Amino acid sequence: MFTWAFTVLLCIIKVGSATAFNAIISLQLLALLSTYAISIGCLIYKRSGHEPMPRSLWSMGKWGLPINCIALVYCIFVMIFCCFPSAVPVTTLNFNWAPVMFTGVLAIAGGYYAVYGRHSYEGPVTYVVR
Repeated sequence: MFTWAFTVLLCIIKVGSATAFNAIISLQLLALLSTYAISIGCLIYKRSGHEPMPRSLWSMGKWGLPINCIALVYCIFVMIFCCFPSAVPVTTLNFNWAPVMFTGVLAIAGGYYAVYGRHSYEGPVTYVVR
């Protein structure tokens, strides 16, 4: 029911304003790809420093680093292109507001972390024993 209600709300937004709908979809894509890029970037950093990776049930072996590099380049490529407006000439009606909203959310989150989060955040567990 939640998924249905969320979909209905998105469709209502589309009926009301195509610009708002496109901004929400672009923002979602930008946020999703940025999380992928950060995760893959951390793996590349760890692998390129020749530090041992934690044991895992599945590994890509020697192909892991090249595949991760290709994936990072692809994420950055798509992130750049999802920030472009949907039509030319650019007006306030067809401007892609996703990069503006994404930057705003990053600024708010960074400010919150600087004021409160860095004093109370405890990092994740490094190794999980099964």
